Amino acid sequence: MNKYFLSITILFVLLLSSIPVNAASVPPEPNEDGIWVIDDAGLLIQSQFDSLNDKCNSIYLNTGTPIVILTIESYESQDAPDDWEMEEYARFAFDEYGIMDDRNEDKAILIFISELDRQFWIELGGGYLGEELDGYVQSIFDNEVRPWLAEDQWFEGLHAAVEGLRPILEEGEIIIPDFDWSDEIWVVDDANILSDDEEVELNMIINEIEFETSCPIIIITINSLAEKNASLISFNSYMDEVFDEYGVQDCGIVWGIMVEFSLWSDMYWYQITVSSGEQYNGDWDRFLRDQTWQMEDSLYYGQEYGMNEGSSLFEVTTDITQYSEKAINDDGFKIDEWLEINSIPILLVAMFLFIGIGLFIYSIPKKLKFRKRKDEALVKTAVINRAIMSNLSGGSSIRSEWNGVFGGMKDSEIKSFRQLDEKLRHEDVNISLEKYGTELEIIKEIYNLRSSRSDIATAFSIIISFPMAIMLVLSYSNSSTWKMEAQKISTDDIFIGIFVTVFIGFFVGPIAAMFFRMINNGSGQLKKEMALILGLPLMKRRSRDNYRDDNYDNFMWSYHGMSRSFRSSSGSTSSERSSASSGGGGGGGGGGGGAGAGGGG
Repeated sequence: MNKYFLSITILFVLLLSSIPVNAASVPPEPNEDGIWVIDDAGLLIQSQFDSLNDKCNSIYLNTGTPIVILTIESYESQDAPDDWEMEEYARFAFDEYGIMDDRNEDKAILIFISELDRQFWIELGGGYLGEELDGYVQSIFDNEVRPWLAEDQWFEGLHAAVEGLRPILEEGEIIIPDFDWSDEIWVVDDANILSDDEEVELNMIINEIEFETSCPIIIITINSLAEKNASLISFNSYMDEVFDEYGVQDCGIVWGIMVEFSLWSDMYWYQITVSSGEQYNGDWDRFLRDQTWQMEDSLYYGQEYGMNEGSSLFEVTTDITQYSEKAINDDGFKIDEWLEINSIPILLVAMFLFIGIGLFIYSIPKKLKFRKRKDEALVKTAVINRAIMSNLSGGSSIRSEWNGVFGGMKDSEIKSFRQLDEKLRHEDVNISLEKYGTELEIIKEIYNLRSSRSDIATAFSIIISFPMAIMLVLSYSNSSTWKMEAQKISTDDIFIGIFVTVFIGFFVGPIAAMFFRMINNGSGQLKKEMALILGLPLMKRRSRDNYRDDNYDNFMWSYHGMSRSFRSSSGSTSSERSSASSGGGGGGGGGGGGAGAGGGG
């Protein structure tokens, strides 16, 4: 049985081996040496072909590493599988041609274009694995090649690709400036941008810090990454290489300053970066890196606008030692210091919130009682309104038959009330409501359950405390995360706090107003219906201590003592409302009548 199974297995393997694994093909390779361009798609004229090939051949003769250019019409023209993309075909072609460098390090490069598929790829040999060149190659395509290919400028795009890849082949090992631990020289001014006196002073400062902490601070200056054979990597990566090459301990910090010159003018600027030990992972690493771009800006403004607007290079290097010492000593943000210097705004926020929330909680029982008893007050108010109007009807059937409710008045009633305004404007009428004293006392009691004033105080407290709270949050964030030291609320924090409050207010304000209207349901309605009686001395007084129960004047109603005129109380007619809603002018406002300074709270 085992022999039978083995025979079937061998037969199955033989059958599989007889089936072609891949039917794809590549254009024929050149028959002669020194040809590195395979233009199967015919994208280049002869002069362009010769120019690119000469460039690739020159690179090969100088470095022993080839750059091969391959163009095809389409994947279909090469019988590539339908699911293949540029990467799969480029790797297939790379292997089919057996592209290799003279040192047999698998460091050749293939530049590939599929014309009709509109795809471009750069394939690096396996020898580049681990050199982290993907970002550099992608930047060549994005910045140098893509603009040309987008316009079908094939020669220009391929030329840009070859020129962009040239440094990969021609640069040697990365050059690290010499450094000797025994010299205790912590400033390696390879770019010669510091004076001798400045170097001596900086070394003295760093020596003192290193003596006290046993943690070194090294400052290195260079002119460019290209002169260090490091143009393929970032300045950050280069300084990481320096850190490792020097064998700096975990508490050490290495700073790099590079001079960058403009290609189009005599201007230059500085790039600053930092590489720190594992001890500083987290907040301190972020703090140190945050200082680099701030120092770059300060150097730029100092160079462009003078020292009053920025800093000199020596001032910046001195700042570097201070930032480093702060990190080495872990002299960072302390919450107790922050609380102390921001104690006043913290107390104000707490006080306003306590008052606002406290007033709101205190008003809840009154709100519940008001909602329960408001209908009783409305009914009694309507009775008193009718009693007042019965004395003012003057034989008008419309006013004498009025139900005592201002809401939903008929047009005829509104016009009649306006006529009453005109009549009483020049003569006053006094009406005693003493027999309704009990009803008025009940109405006043229910009216005083309204909590609109406490709601206004609550809203005011929140409006005041909210921007202050945002300012405190910003101050805390800047202190603990970026500055690594306690900071007071700054001017920027104030402006941002106000802006955020106003911005959020546009969205939250209407919702808050709706909420207060909902919890104070009927408060505005009752006040409107009490327009005739709010001017009574009884209603104006907030406490029974301010008047005697037998004081007749407490219940004396007069037209000029009303809080609102009849016109304003009764509102607008249907035609006026229609005109206003359709954009017409005028409508209902205005008001004569003599309402005096109204009471009511």
